[in-house]
Amino acid sequence: MVGSGLPGLCLDSETFRWTSGGGVVGLGYLPGGNQSNAYGVSDNDSVVVGSSSTSAGVEAFRWTAGAGMVGLGDLAGGDVGSEALAVSRDGSIVVGYGDSGSDEAFIWDAVHGMQGLAFLPGHSGSTAYGVSADGKTVVGLSSSDVDLQAFRWTASGGMTSLGELPGNDPDLVLSVAYDTTAHGEVVVGYGEIAVPGGYETRAFIWDAAHHAPARSGARERLRPRPHRLDALRGDRDLRRRRRGHRLRAQPLR
Repeated sequence: MVGSGLPGLCLDSETFRWTSGGGVVGLGYLPGGNQSNAYGVSDNDSVVVGSSSTSAGVEAFRWTAGAGMVGLGDLAGGDVGSEALAVSRDGSIVVGYGDSGSDEAFIWDAVHGMQGLAFLPGHSGSTAYGVSADGKTVVGLSSSDVDLQAFRWTASGGMTSLGELPGNDPDLVLSVAYDTTAHGEVVVGYGEIAVPGGYETRAFIWDAAHHAPARSGARERLRPRPHRLDALRGDRDLRRRRRGHRLRAQPLR
């Protein structure tokens, strides 16, 4: 089990790892940092991924008991601002997003380092939220100023859109992929459909045979479309503020 806590009376969070034998153990920070967050752990609990503040910004990390917390760098072209959000079963593949001038999904391994996955056509931002257990399929969202689309990425096929739920406004797509099965055949996430008086958020499941995401029975309350787009954009803005201010290492006073 991994997470983040507030050590002592400090207001800055620190990544921790919990085991039944050792309890909660703080994993520290990258050099120059004073805050870290864990977002993923490998199946055998030996690899933890997340982000830590540094003297330059915020950087994705990969932690092991042998090497400790190691920064994964960032994409070229922007400020230092990367976060690792998921890891493969054996801990060898890490995904998340970096700053290449805008948020861009990445995949990392020890041989090739951090590689950007680009965007869907017409888009300028992307984030990877999940990776298959075998490390070969990445899922997440790609965004423009007017829509957000769930994507599935493989080395052979590149980034492809998963489309939208039936009944959605065709002029304004909103779907997000959060996770995938062991070999990437099935993807899950959520999307929106138009209903009288607004929109509903529905969980979806996708596979290659059926292409368009199939809606589930789960739903959220009615809401006008702009509110949901603003919320997702606000999440991205919060990440940028966190990278630039709250997570940036501060001198002791």
